[in-house]
Amino acid sequence: METLEHPHFTEDAAEALNRLRSAMPDGSRERAKRLAKLHSKHVSTPRDDALATEIEMLIQNAAGSQDSVRRDGAALVVIGDSGAGKTTLLKRIIADRPEFAPYEDRYGISTSPLISVVAPSPCTLKQLGREVLRALGYPLSREIKEHMVWELVRQQIRIRKVMFIHIDEMQHAVNTLNDNEQQKLSDTIKNVMQQPDWPVSFILSGIPTLARLVSSDVQLMRRSRIFEFSNLEFAKHAASVRRMIEHMVTKHAEMQLASALPDEFIHRLLHAAYGRFGVVIQIVRGAIEQAMSDEAAGEQVKARHFAAAYSRFSGCTEDENVFLRTDWQMLQPSAALVRNRPTEEGTPALKRPSKF
Repeated sequence: METLEHPHFTEDAAEALNRLRSAMPDGSRERAKRLAKLHSKHVSTPRDDALATEIEMLIQNAAGSQDSVRRDGAALVVIGDSGAGKTTLLKRIIADRPEFAPYEDRYGISTSPLISVVAPSPCTLKQLGREVLRALGYPLSREIKEHMVWELVRQQIRIRKVMFIHIDEMQHAVNTLNDNEQQKLSDTIKNVMQQPDWPVSFILSGIPTLARLVSSDVQLMRRSRIFEFSNLEFAKHAASVRRMIEHMVTKHAEMQLASALPDEFIHRLLHAAYGRFGVVIQIVRGAIEQAMSDEAAGEQVKARHFAAAYSRFSGCTEDENVFLRTDWQMLQPSAALVRNRPTEEGTPALKRPSKF
């Protein structure tokens, strides 16, 4: 049996997971291996290159200097609805960039040009600073004042040679702070970006409300670029979504679709996923997982597997399943968990999804 060896796993985690695998029946262990392979595959889209270009420009800005004078930092603000796929893609691009790779400095100290944190919720300027200090490896054993937290941040990024800070879920700060506190946050970010001896660039990611932080401060806005993850639309993206599903099933999972995917099915899928790319991927992978566990399917992914995957994903009842109802366009996927609603007379009957 294969053992788990991966640089991101500690010895304790590897031992625990290998013990779990050894206790599983052969069939379950094999399916787990196939699922791990499926989830490790990246589903690329044109926006991969577009976002990679924006990050390339951020790196070039940081690398640009003249007469040993470094340029001020800049900010890349990545926004999109929850489930749009922004965090996954950012992590992938960051991991692939050699400029962000950890290294040993001339003193033999391990350092990283980029650190990544998740903004806490609720989020204050002080709490955010503490998260950055933790990512910098600075121990916080006592309570310190807000201004001292960010003095330490500015000191530590210089000592540890950090040139980029990625803050995910940054909308938590916007949702928590009042106007005056948001201005303090903007000013703090600008101060870090403009440090004469060690300017730092930011990657800020979150849902669209994050844009308010940038748009409310002209100085921050002119130092920032906005990259938006727009949602998928049936009229524009049906063909590419169809190709993506076929690729995931045949190449990533090494299975087969039962038959061609009709337009109505693609439309149902996009509706079920709110048009969000990451949610589409989640439902498709869920359908493949259902098919893997369905011996009667003969390694074919069928319409019923998508209905089952969506049911598991959303927690919906059968009569709220977008893949089963005749009036699926009237359903609100975000309300799938709402229960005990009055039953209306004349509710349209269920319709089993067409075969494909």
